[in-house]
Amino acid sequence: RRGAESAGFTTPEAIATEQSMLSLEAAGRGVAAPLASSLAAARTVERAARQSARAGFAWTDDQKRATASLLTSRDRVAAVQGYAGTAKTTTVLATYAREAAKSGLAVIALAPTASAAFFSRSWAAFR
Repeated sequence: RRGAESAGFTTPEAIATEQSMLSLEAAGRGVAAPLASSLAAARTVERAARQSARAGFAWTDDQKRATASLLTSRDRVAAVQGYAGTAKTTTVLATYAREAAKSGLAVIALAPTASAAFFSRSWAAFR
């Protein structure tokens, strides 16, 4: 549209999908039990970072903070934003999904754009 801050195109269906995703996120705020305490999350993150280091890949402080935040979150849906290629999937999401699986929970990752990824625990609870 003229006067828009950035050029782009969408469809009514894409807008409806995004509105639905945002509604699901709002409904899931603060309703889940955290996967870990702060102390357990810190230990999990350090263990995962050490394992990655042995394979030749170092975790950044941002990856550690994001993972700890997910592990201690009470939200069913969380967003992790970062540049493409910053190992969000192989560090943050992989560790989070592994810990969720230990509790019998599934993690579903959605990437609606190249610069954002949304993570959800127990997606079936929203259907």
